[in-house]
Amino acid sequence: MIMDSDVILYHGSVDNVTTPDLKISRDGKDFGKGFYLTTSKEEAKKFAAFSIHKAIHYGIISGDQPTGYISRYKLHASDSLTTYEFEGTDLDWLECIAGYRRKQQDEIDMEKWDSFDMIAGKCVHETASIVINGYLDHSSVTCYGDDVYGRTSPNKSDPKYPLYVKYLKPKKIADQVCIKTEPALGMLEYLGSEPFDLRTAKINIALHHTIDTTKREMLDLARMVIRDRARKNKIPEMIVEPLFRGSKTYAALQDARTRLCVNGPDYISNEYDLELAGRMQPISKHLPIPGKLNKKTVD
Repeated sequence: MIMDSDVILYHGSVDNVTTPDLKISRDGKDFGKGFYLTTSKEEAKKFAAFSIHKAIHYGIISGDQPTGYISRYKLHASDSLTTYEFEGTDLDWLECIAGYRRKQQDEIDMEKWDSFDMIAGKCVHETASIVINGYLDHSSVTCYGDDVYGRTSPNKSDPKYPLYVKYLKPKKIADQVCIKTEPALGMLEYLGSEPFDLRTAKINIALHHTIDTTKREMLDLARMVIRDRARKNKIPEMIVEPLFRGSKTYAALQDARTRLCVNGPDYISNEYDLELAGRMQPISKHLPIPGKLNKKTVD
């Protein structure tokens, strides 16, 4: 288990994060708000690459200088913390991620997951992302020819259940650790960082899906973001849609190199909020994000 003893963890970003700040953690991530790390240095490099591509879209860094950092930490074990680690990608893992990725899932009880100081489990791989988005959207999705239904089939008695197991099952997928509270953050020791240059990095960030599948996933996510923002702000979707589709966030979503399409709608919507508020900049330069944006700045 990852959190049973002292462990070395990595964080890939455009910034050198010497002192993580939970105040600027964002909604919509897999295990909720928090500081995310992994035991895999190679996975951290991929996340640095995703962050760099996204930062280029927002004008945070220049495409001529696509650099970031791989920061290294030691997580000290503590019996005083409440932690949870998923052993695999079961339905608890699915519902936890679904609940955080789209908070309008009223039937999912999130109090259990909010009570932990840290949560660890597998990252969401590309095929699982398709299934999760179908689950979020209560829709039918197709994975490599198999019809996998959304919210209609999340139980072991359903004939479709084996397909959930099949497509959620990780294939050499790395882990992620979410530090959710200040006491847990206090157990994290910064050990240093190394520069990461996208031009010389030997990593494979290509999507395994076909272009058609990836584009459909991007469009489905955009549709959920537009629908949720319209409902939240009590305005027609026809007003929200052209504004969102003209944004840098939408452009970044359409670029598979950012991996925004492997996130959920709430995270993407939060990215858009930051763009509207002019707060898209490296972590070290952030100020605390206000609890609510002025409605005049929201589509």
